Parts: sequence; C-alpha cells; structure tokens
Amino acid sequence: MSVACSLTSQAWIRPLRCLIKRDTMFTGLVLVLLSVRFMFTNAVSCLDDDGNPVEWFIGYKFPDGFNYAFLLPTVKSWRKSQYTIDKGGMMKNTYEAMYALSGKANSFYGMYNDEIPVLRSDRYWWGHMKGAFAFDVSHDGLWIIHSIPKLSEVNGSYQYPHTGRVYGQHLFCVSLPNSSIPSLVNQLAVSRPLIQDFYIDPKVAADYESLVALFNHKRVTETVQAVADFGSVQGGLTMKHFSKALEYGKDLYASLVAPALGLGLSVETWQHGGKEPSVCNLTTPMVFNVQHLIFRELNLNFSTYYDHSKWAVTLQPTRLTKSTDMWLCLGDINRQ
Repeated sequence: MSVACSLTSQAWIRPLRCLIKRDTMFTGLVLVLLSVRFMFTNAVSCLDDDGNPVEWFIGYKFPDGFNYAFLLPTVKSWRKSQYTIDKGGMMKNTYEAMYALSGKANSFYGMYNDEIPVLRSDRYWWGHMKGAFAFDVSHDGLWIIHSIPKLSEVNGSYQYPHTGRVYGQHLFCVSLPNSSIPSLVNQLAVSRPLIQDFYIDPKVAADYESLVALFNHKRVTETVQAVADFGSVQGGLTMKHFSKALEYGKDLYASLVAPALGLGLSVETWQHGGKEPSVCNLTTPMVFNVQHLIFRELNLNFSTYYDHSKWAVTLQPTRLTKSTDMWLCLGDINRQ
C-alpha cells in the first residue's frame, strides 16, 4: 500500500469549507517540470500514445467504457486519447516495451497486482497495490502506479480486463534514473506487492538480493512505514513516495501523507463500503473525501461512486499550514 506524491503548479481542487460536498476541478498544468527534456539513449522509459519516450504521463480512464484522457510534460490540460485503453495507447505501449526486456542483459522488470492471486494463502499478506517497474540497470527505468484490477492476467502481454470497463481508473508512469533503484526496492519491500510476473538478468540478480526476494514473495524488512524522497527526477519532477505495511494499521493519507507534507488533503478513493470519514479538525491536517469529479476541458463529470482511482491533492495553504507547496499524489490504497 503506497502513494507517490509530486509537486504541482496549482491545486486540483478549489477551496471548499469543511463538511461541504467536494467537487474536484481538473484543470491546468499538474506537475512542475523543467522545459529542457533529457535524452533517452537505449533507456527504458514511459511511452506516450505514439510510442515516444516521455518523462511521465498521467491518465484517467473514464467510467462506462474504455476512453481515457491524459497529461504529459508537453500537454498541460486534459486531452482525450485517440485510442481506447484496451486496444492501444500509452499503457499498452509502455507495458509491451517492459515485457520486451525479457531475456535481455542488464535488465529486470516486475508486474504486481493484488487482484490476481497467483498463490493461495491462509493469510492475506500482500499490499493493496497495482503497478509495474522496469530498468536497464546501466541506463534508466520506469515505475507505473495504477488502480486497474486484473490488468494483464496473462503474463508477458498487455491485456486490459473486461472488468475494468465500468469504473474510472487512474494511470501514472514516471521515468527514473538507475540511481532510484535502491529507493524503489526499499519502498516495495515495506508494502510487499503481490508480484505476478517478473524477469531479472541472472548477472543483475546478484547485485539486488532484496529485489529477488520480493520477486519470490519473501519478506525483506519488518519496517511498517517508510517515506522516500526521490528528489528531482526526470524532467524536473519532484517526487516523494509513501509506503506502509499491513501491520501499520492506520489510514495512510491522514496519519502519514498529510502530516509529512504539512498540508491537508482532498482524497479520491474507492468508497463502496467501510470508508474512512473525513478528518475535520484544527489539531491535525484536514483530510476530505472527494464526492464528485468535474473535467471542465472535456465537459465531463461523474460521481466518485463510479470511480476506482486513488489519488489526492493538497488543500490550498493557509496561515495554519506548515507548507506552501502543492502536491498531487497517485497511489494504491483506499481510505477504508
């Protein structure tokens, strides 16, 4: 169970009072990025709809169908994709490039999804998380964090599940330097994803014992929560990652993310039963549950009842908050 947070140029949510219905506006540039692009040379990276390398992408699959919209470093407002997520586009391109690393030297990848239990256990030990990561250890890599259950049930190929049609889903991919590998492995070691498919070059495996242990569903650490500062990664993106184990036993957003950022949060997660109430007091950062989403550029809105995505945005700073930064968080865990 984890969430990745990135600095934003503005809040995604307009200021609202406590206990009032949260209507979230998705507008404008989301991430603070430098204008200078970095060079991809034989590197593993996120790919856009046309198969071109990008520093990052954010996508939103809309309810009742397979259409989605996206943001890129060069696309600063929501743009509807020409593809449907089940047939093509950035997720398919990136996953297939990841799977193409199989058998290659200096490379590894892992795909995880809590909704495809490849093993049976009397105890639910794995984290509620879905995503993938891949690296050429001599160059760069990528990390995908999404909310799609049962994605790619058949190992080695991208397959969008028919069960992913009804509800909204989020997609996030960030290209990372190879220096990020230890931090990525440490964060995953805490949250313990259920690895469904992986490849690692045997020569690389000797240098990444903790990663090999994760691939084999072994516990690596007894730590129950961790925060990793990835600093300024590709494209000038500033990123922190928050991770918790099952044993942590508390709401990730209210108890870890909001206090660490020094700001309140508006949080969108699955709200079908057992949801945590909004946290509305003056002694801790406020955490509100979003109830309705509005995409103004696309003339689209829908209730969170039809949304399975998991994200949060920091509230507008006030004189009582500890920080003036604005963050966007995309993750794995619900407020349940």
